[in-house]
Amino acid sequence: TPPTPLQLRNDYGYLLQNKMLSDTVVLHPGRTKLLFGNLAEPQLRAKFKVVRSQGASLTNERIKEEILDVINNFFDIDNWDFGQTFYATELITLIHQRLPSDVASVVLVPVYSTNSFGSLFTVECGHDEILQSACRIEDIEMVEALTPTVIRQS
Repeated sequence: TPPTPLQLRNDYGYLLQNKMLSDTVVLHPGRTKLLFGNLAEPQLRAKFKVVRSQGASLTNERIKEEILDVINNFFDIDNWDFGQTFYATELITLIHQRLPSDVASVVLVPVYSTNSFGSLFTVECGHDEILQSACRIEDIEMVEALTPTVIRQS
């Protein structure tokens, strides 16, 4: 639950006391917008479909764990500002950089029935929202190849 205006005033009242005469301070609670996992809104849920390289040295489970670690680091709160847009290509690039010899391809496939492939490649948020991942290991699937059936919603 977001804090009430009274809670914000009590917690951050020192800002009001230390502001310049010409400054205006607005105390407004922010919101978290979750992506990917079951905790996200249905239209923001997705699965990461991963094609393993033929010469991969890691097991499928280890690859999934590494990818989840990249996702969690990417969405670390210190890396995001309110209102910042998510671009899937940035995240997928980081996954390929972390696992260059183990992963051949990674795509983000929406789960929501009316979303099509590519609809979550860019996710925008409001000025009072910050993006966070709700991805879990179950949201990362290893597949043999990227076929039309694989990139269709599950």
